[in-house]
Amino acid sequence: MLRRLESLMFEAHDRLFAVHRACARHWTNDLRLRPGKLLMDQMREHISQVSAHAGQLLSLCTQASAHGHVSDACASQVQTTIASTQAIVDAAEAAFLEVRAKRNLCPAEDLVDEHALCLEACAFGRMVVAFAHELLADKLGQQSLPSPRESKNLRHRWIREARVAFNVFNSRVLFSRDHVHTALRHIAKVLIAFSVGFFGYKNIDKPYDAGAANVVAIMLNRRSLGGELQKNLSRVQGVVLGTVVGEISASVFGGCSWFHHAARAVILGLGSGLSLFIYFHSAHYTDSYTGFLMAVFFSKGLAKHCSDDYFSYQAFYDTVVDIVVALLIVVGLDSACESSTSATQASTAYLDAWRSLRSAVNSILKVPDGGNALEHRSSEVRQKLARASEFGEEASQEPRYWRIPWRAQLFSEAICRAHHARYNLSCMEFALAGSSRSISGFESIQCMPSFMNLVQILDRKLSLMEDKLLCIFVHESTMPMETFQHELVWEDFLENWAESVRVFMSDFEARGDIKDRPSYPLETDPQALISLLVVSMDSILYEVRHLHRAIMLE
Repeated sequence: MLRRLESLMFEAHDRLFAVHRACARHWTNDLRLRPGKLLMDQMREHISQVSAHAGQLLSLCTQASAHGHVSDACASQVQTTIASTQAIVDAAEAAFLEVRAKRNLCPAEDLVDEHALCLEACAFGRMVVAFAHELLADKLGQQSLPSPRESKNLRHRWIREARVAFNVFNSRVLFSRDHVHTALRHIAKVLIAFSVGFFGYKNIDKPYDAGAANVVAIMLNRRSLGGELQKNLSRVQGVVLGTVVGEISASVFGGCSWFHHAARAVILGLGSGLSLFIYFHSAHYTDSYTGFLMAVFFSKGLAKHCSDDYFSYQAFYDTVVDIVVALLIVVGLDSACESSTSATQASTAYLDAWRSLRSAVNSILKVPDGGNALEHRSSEVRQKLARASEFGEEASQEPRYWRIPWRAQLFSEAICRAHHARYNLSCMEFALAGSSRSISGFESIQCMPSFMNLVQILDRKLSLMEDKLLCIFVHESTMPMETFQHELVWEDFLENWAESVRVFMSDFEARGDIKDRPSYPLETDPQALISLLVVSMDSILYEVRHLHRAIMLE
């Protein structure tokens, strides 16, 4: 249930945010200047009612999903709210089509925002109603939704758990290049530490001692986001603080009396609790890693046999030597084997997300080869942008040495603009994947020269960002980039885009078969769908243009 609810929330958020941002960008404060004022005056009350009733129904469904089941009382409320919400949505769609038919309002360039807003508002109501029907069907046993109350069939549970355990040994991950490289580096650290401990060195490090290898084994962990230098600094901080505080506490309260035992127990609890609090509640991985090492070495230094003798400086010295040797081995190998900086990783991850965004947009707008079904790739782009954002945070913390400062503000704006473009991508995917592909003649619209010109302009802008401008995040010199000298970088697509939109809308209105097609429900109305498509394309171009401007001003 919660997974289905999460999918609904993502879809509703992306679609409503995309159309809201487009309307807020186009509509002036004085709505009397809008050509569609008469249309919106009659639709404002209907949209408000759809929002209120769908929100109430969504709240009931969220509560039921959180509990993992639908109670009888909740089912009665949901059933009543479904009926009222469905009636409100039907009334809103009927009112919209009636007003448009009476006033002969065609989806001209000045009315595409109104069509898109009404379509998405009614679509939101229908999405919530559909989810509520799924919950009721799950309660009646007519449809199965995943829930916390899984089946009590032990055989099914064992099979599911066996599949999860088998996925741990995924050969594609185990034998990937990065995984093998990390494993070999960790093996080399342990073997070098064992070699140093076996031979020793004069009176500095005693032979036949596995203390350094023990410390290295504790420091081994997965490769985190960002560069290795931040982890190495965290290792030094965590190990030194944990060891010193633990050894000092053990020397002060190392006696065998009840008081010393009680004091060590209290100090162990407080110190471990504070370290683990840092470990679990740190915003950055490096700070969390520091807390983890503090907890380990603090506990290791404090948890010793009690003794009323004097403090052994030799034991403390041996511990410090083991830690220093282990740090030298780990830091040396990690620094020597580091493949790239956090900035490079952030730039690569963002470029990968941008390519996925461009590919997804083209898969919607261009004629599909062989009639392939349209895939929803918005979630893939969202995950890649989230990973790029994490790399960007690491890049803002790593030392730059001779390089120019990391463009943290520009990278944050690039992430934000890409997310806004992704919202419109998601809007087109959910609205057009199931509806427009099934409408007879939609492929002919995609083959219209005016529409293909729109797609070409948008793709040129996206490819320009990918090929010429996004490389600014790996440009680590004070000299201007050579790509800025390219003539396409200084070309403004805005006037050409506006004229192309007018030509396409005129060609679309001139098609004689539009008014004869069914237009109910609104999600299958060709005029509303084309308006939504134009609004989404225009919004994507808007985000790309502003990112382009920000890069040129950097």
